Amino acid sequence: MVVERTRRVVSLAASAAAGAHSNILWTTLARAASFAIPLVSARLFGATPETDAFFLALGAVTFFVSVGGVVLEQAVVPHAASVVGQGDLAFRWLWRLARWAALLGLGLAALAALAIQVAARVQPRPEIRALLGAWQTLGVALVPALVVLGSLGAGVLTGRGRYPLVCVGMALRAVGIVLVMVVRPFGARLPDLTTAFLLGEGARTIYNLSLAARALQGTARGVEGAGFTIPSVNAVWETTWPIAASMAAAALSPIVDRVVAAGVMAGGISVVEYGEKAYFAIVGTVVAGLQVTVFTQWSRSAKDRRDLWRELRALALVGGMAALAAAPLVYPAGFLMARMVMGGTFLQSHLEAAGLIGFYLVAILPYTVGGFAVRALIAIDATRPLIWLGLVKVATNIVGDIVLARVFGLPGIALATIAAESLVAILGVAVARAHLKAERGR
Repeated sequence: MVVERTRRVVSLAASAAAGAHSNILWTTLARAASFAIPLVSARLFGATPETDAFFLALGAVTFFVSVGGVVLEQAVVPHAASVVGQGDLAFRWLWRLARWAALLGLGLAALAALAIQVAARVQPRPEIRALLGAWQTLGVALVPALVVLGSLGAGVLTGRGRYPLVCVGMALRAVGIVLVMVVRPFGARLPDLTTAFLLGEGARTIYNLSLAARALQGTARGVEGAGFTIPSVNAVWETTWPIAASMAAAALSPIVDRVVAAGVMAGGISVVEYGEKAYFAIVGTVVAGLQVTVFTQWSRSAKDRRDLWRELRALALVGGMAALAAAPLVYPAGFLMARMVMGGTFLQSHLEAAGLIGFYLVAILPYTVGGFAVRALIAIDATRPLIWLGLVKVATNIVGDIVLARVFGLPGIALATIAAESLVAILGVAVARAHLKAERGR
């Protein structure tokens, strides 16, 4: 009986993730290019006051990248999947969204500049504060404006079943950033890093939007005469703002991580930055491929809510069992990953990096389960609960950072991430279950 039930659960999970291997492959190829960014920056620029200043600013910007870009990319997927109609109507719909997204991006850039200055003044090191002047702040603050537009294109492409093209855009961004870092046009760390990220994001934005317009026109022409359905901009906004509010809370974590790291040790911000890149090397490949596959299926199909809950429950059970079994094996891999990301010389002078990355790797397991629950809620357009889930996540992370960093140093920051992701995974599945059961009775 137990064996048969386990087999059914695994079968349901496999069905939900069917086709994930292709998306994982494409994502891995794109992230392999992105993985070169910390490899090159760690070796060319090291951990200095200049890199600390840049990554502190980038951490503040990451908050607004998540609030604008990541959120919009996810929110637009189900709406882009529902577009059916004439090519010119779909084209105009995209550019209305693009104008709205451009205004959003500029607003986020202004807020990002303010956040950079706040972070610079909160952190305890005066040399970092001195490096983040007006021009340096403005340069890094423009990154969210480009990311928002590029992410709009990426969300449309994903919704239309063109996810491999999204991965090519990610690779294009990484290649642009690495080329500028290698060339070092200004011969100074801070302006070189800023220019690299601006040019990389700009290339991705142009690529994604141009291909998104083609994807909408091409798909729509194939169904002309069959009527049309074009989601309103207001419908996209109604889906987007609760996700944005949730992400606004959750995305405070990178800023808090860096502020706490600055007080732990000199170079602490850079070590956390490089450690998070190791974390996202897996989150951005295997996990992203799985989540994109499941999310796209749930968004594009008219699946019964009962079936959706069964698939989510199966994914959560398989993920939970994998987490319990793999955690003791994953942590020791932190030293190997730290050596790969930062190099042996860097690791010898920053031994805390191995423990930091080891705990970050463990955090991937609950992060995956929580991500499935969040995407189930987005797929059924039940995004309001994401607001308080985001608040719970950031509150847990802030308290954990402050308490655990005092005891364990930099690895305590990653331990706080484990606690936050585990709590969100448990609560997210419970909330999704309640909403999917409510949908059943409709």
